[in-house]
Amino acid sequence: MAQCRQSADFPVNDQEKLPTELNHAIAAIKPILKLVVYIGAVVNLLSLAPTLYMLEVYDRVVNSRNHTTLLMWGSARLAG
Repeated sequence: MAQCRQSADFPVNDQEKLPTELNHAIAAIKPILKLVVYIGAVVNLLSLAPTLYMLEVYDRVVNSRNHTTLLMWGSARLAG
């Protein structure tokens, strides 16, 4: 059985050889898509912030039953 060898010199299919309208359209919007993905990742990480804050409050403040801990921990989070 003969083995097929793929090389960087030989395109795998005709789509890699000939630019099409779809390839041009994708190339035109690729920078915008990268920006949208980046902004979406940042927004999703920011949406986790309140949840992580509440987990920390429950872990530290509720166990200690101390309002001073809540004030100090909350002000430290707001400051930095």
